[in-house]
Amino acid sequence: MSDTGKTRIRLFASDLDNTLTGQDGKVSARTAEIINEVMRQGYLFTFATGRQASSMWKLRDDIPVNAPVICSNGGELVDVFTGQVYHRVPVATRAVKAFAAYCLENRVDFLCRADDYESVNETCVYLPVLKRRQEEARAAGREIQRIVIVHSPDDPSLEGEFVKLLAWPRNRLEQERLLSFCETQPEAWPTSSIPGLVELGPAGYDKGAGLRKLCGMLGVPLEETCVFGDYVNDLSMFEAAGMAVAMENGDRSVKEKATFVTGKNTEDGVAEGILRILTGEFG
Repeated sequence: MSDTGKTRIRLFASDLDNTLTGQDGKVSARTAEIINEVMRQGYLFTFATGRQASSMWKLRDDIPVNAPVICSNGGELVDVFTGQVYHRVPVATRAVKAFAAYCLENRVDFLCRADDYESVNETCVYLPVLKRRQEEARAAGREIQRIVIVHSPDDPSLEGEFVKLLAWPRNRLEQERLLSFCETQPEAWPTSSIPGLVELGPAGYDKGAGLRKLCGMLGVPLEETCVFGDYVNDLSMFEAAGMAVAMENGDRSVKEKATFVTGKNTEDGVAEGILRILTGEFG
């Protein structure tokens, strides 16, 4: 691949799950090769993800990004190599407790995610995943993320600094009721990265806000950015960026807002999109 100099784009930012990564949660060898070559040519590449900063350390080894990473749907901006936090806005404690109270009262599975522990209801559908990750961390000699079972909104663990809240409504009606409740919380805003999951972050912060802050730090105009995404939590950065690329496997609402649609995440769609941009196909 050679740099033709036919694009105005200087910064590429990609969502992770169902966009950059395959079904196995990993980046393919070809996509990694293209991205690394892009960075060697002087372009900037980073992630814009709903995942929190503390979960980025492993993936940085697969693709060594060369710009700060947008995490927690825009609530965090971090250097994944040094751990330096450039920007972090936690969800207000009042909103955290109100969220936990609603979920406990209505028997909705929920999780409040901090850096070093996770507060969760005792029957949460996601609890087996958390326990499996603990075992994997223990086997690898890594620090274990604590799990705190919450029985009451007055639990002391809910006083922590949470970057994201998650809930798993059991059906559409339950989801609609939860979203209606979220609208009563001015200090938090809801989004979703996959169907059936509701995520709450600090009000006023989304991936679009994260992209604006990152561009301000780097001195890169928004019109010289290109973003990749697949779901509704990517729409805010689609609106902010100079160019937006949707995945073929993406939600229809995302495709409708895209500059163009690239291939599926399982077929090196991000790499394909980057190559098309570097040829000047989309200016």
